[in-house]
Amino acid sequence: MDKFLIKGPCKIKGQVSISGSKNAALPILASTILFDKTVIIENLPRVKDIDTMLKLLKSLGSKIEFFQNKKTVKITKSNKRQILASYSLVKTMRAGILVLGPMIAKYNKSITSLPGGCLIGARPVNYHLNALKKLGMKYEIKKGYIHAFSKGKLRGADIKFSKISVGATENSIIAACLAKGKTILKNCAIEPEIKDLTNFLNSAGANIKWIGKRTVKIIGVDSLKEIKYSVMGDRIETGTFCVAATLSKGDLLIQNFDPKLIQSELNLLKKIGAKINIFKNKIHIKGPKKIKNINSIETKEYPSCLSTDLQAQFMVLLCLASGRSSITENIFENRFMHVAELQRLGIEVKSNLKGVGENLQDHLQARPIFKTDLSTINVETSNYFKQALIGLQYILTQRGPMTMAASLGTAFLKTEPHLETPDIQFHIQPFSADMPSKLTHNFSAFTASVLQLRPESAGHLKLRSPNYMDSPEIHPNYLSTDTDCKTIVKGVKIARKIADCQPLKSHLTGEYSPGPEVAINDDDATLDWIRRTAVTIYHPTGTCKMGTDEMAVVTPNLKVKGIEGLRVADASIMPRITSGNTNAPAIMIGEKASDLILKEA
Repeated sequence: MDKFLIKGPCKIKGQVSISGSKNAALPILASTILFDKTVIIENLPRVKDIDTMLKLLKSLGSKIEFFQNKKTVKITKSNKRQILASYSLVKTMRAGILVLGPMIAKYNKSITSLPGGCLIGARPVNYHLNALKKLGMKYEIKKGYIHAFSKGKLRGADIKFSKISVGATENSIIAACLAKGKTILKNCAIEPEIKDLTNFLNSAGANIKWIGKRTVKIIGVDSLKEIKYSVMGDRIETGTFCVAATLSKGDLLIQNFDPKLIQSELNLLKKIGAKINIFKNKIHIKGPKKIKNINSIETKEYPSCLSTDLQAQFMVLLCLASGRSSITENIFENRFMHVAELQRLGIEVKSNLKGVGENLQDHLQARPIFKTDLSTINVETSNYFKQALIGLQYILTQRGPMTMAASLGTAFLKTEPHLETPDIQFHIQPFSADMPSKLTHNFSAFTASVLQLRPESAGHLKLRSPNYMDSPEIHPNYLSTDTDCKTIVKGVKIARKIADCQPLKSHLTGEYSPGPEVAINDDDATLDWIRRTAVTIYHPTGTCKMGTDEMAVVTPNLKVKGIEGLRVADASIMPRITSGNTNAPAIMIGEKASDLILKEA
C-alpha cells in the first residue's frame, strides 16, 4: 500500500473490533525463545513489526506456522538454534533487542545487533544491558553488535532501574523466568502490555508476582509448558478511534478492549466534551457539537495522564477546540515535529530544515570533589574582607586569583590502553560547590572534573513560544548510549585512583563526592551518582550542523539552506563535537566565515 485516500468530511459511526496489541505481542513473541514446547499466539495484529519479529525468530531457529489470516501463529523449537540476531532485521525494529534476554537465559550466548535509530527519540539499551549484567550476563560491543554470554544459568538479583523503561522491564522479566533463584525488579514500567506479558508467562508456568506498584518478584523455573494465548487489544488503536469519533462528531461502539486501560485518555475526552458510556470490554463514544480546550496536558509514564503514543492524535483534536490548549511531551524528545510545532505557534515557515535544533551535543562533566589541607578558592573568598583583598591585589599588581582561569590544570587521558587517542579530559579546579550556580563550600577542596571527549549522545532544542525573548527548551539527552556511560564511569575511577596516589594523597583530608558510600569499583552506583550530579561544561554544539545530508542546516560554505544571504558561523555548525574545548575551534570557524564572505564580496 502506497497511500490512504480519505474523502471527507464524515462522521465516524458504527462499530469496530480492536486488533491485537503490537506492543504486547512483540515481547510475548520474543519470550517464546524460552520454550521447549509448542506455543500458539492468537489475535496478532497485521503490522510490519510483527512480521519482522517472526522473521527474526525464524532466523534464530524457531519454526513458524500461520493460521487464520496470519492472526494466529504456531511457534515450535528447532534443533538448529542460531545465536545471531542480524542488523538487517533488528535495524528496522527497536523491539529486536528483546531477543537478547531470552537467548542468554535459554542458551547462555547471543550476538545481537544494536537496534537502529528511532524518529521519535533516543531509546538507549544501557538499561537492558545493566539489568542483564546483574543477572549474570557478560558482554562487549563490537562493530555494532552485542556479544553476550553467561557461564551457566542466569542468577536472580535485586535490580532497580534508574529510569522507567518499558523495553528493559520486559527484557529483564523474560530473562529472569529461567534464572536460578529470586529476582526483584524495582522502578518497573507497568504498562498493560507488560502485564499481558507476565500473564502469558505465568500461564505457561512462570512464577511472576507484582508485589508493589512498580516492583515485581520472579522466582526462576526450570522450563515453561505448552500454551495457547490471545494477545490483548491495542490501547493506541482504541484511543485513536475514540479521538476520531470525538473530532468528527461521530457515534462509535468500540469492542474487544478493556476501557479501564485508557481511563486517563477517556477522562480527557470527557473534559473535551465527548459523551462516553463504558461496558465490559466495550466503549460507546459520541462526539460533541463543540470541542472544548484543555489548558494543559502532559505525557507521562503509564498510568498517569496522556500516553505519549496518543499525544499526536490529541494535538490534532485540540487544533479544533475553542480556546487555547497546551500539550507537554515528557517521554520522547522528538515527538513534536518541528514544522508542525512552528505552524501551531503561528510562525511563518521560510525554510523547512529538519535538522534545525537537532544533533545537540555537549560535554558533560562529572565532578569528583576532594577535601584538602591546602588553601583553595573556597577559603580564600570565604568572607567580604578576603574578597576585597583579592580585588585590591588585582588593582595594584594585576596578580592573584582574579587573574586565574577557571581550571588551573588540564589533562587528556585514555580510559583503555588500546585506544588511538585520549577519550577523557580532566579539568582541575581549585574550588568546589554542589552546583556551579551555588556558593563554594565552607571547607578547602578542589574539583577534578571529568568529561568524555567524544560523546555519542545527541539531544535537541526547540522554541518555547513565538516570542524570541523566551528562552528555548533544551534537551541535551546526556548519557543515552552505553559507550558514553562506560567511558565517563572509567574516567571518574581514574580520577579517584590518582587522588589515592602520593604526593597528592598526603594533602587530602577526605573525598567529599562521590564519597565513601560509592565504592570505586561499583560502576552502577558511580553511574547513578554521575546522573544525579553531573553538569554541562558549556560546550554546546551541532544544532545547525554543516553538511550535505538531509539533516544538515548549513552548506560547507556556511550558508543556511534555502535562505538567501544568511550564514551561521559558530559552534552550532559542527557536525560532531570537538575532542576538547570548543573556544579555539569556534574562533577558527569565525575566521573561515570572514574569508568566505570577503571572497564573495
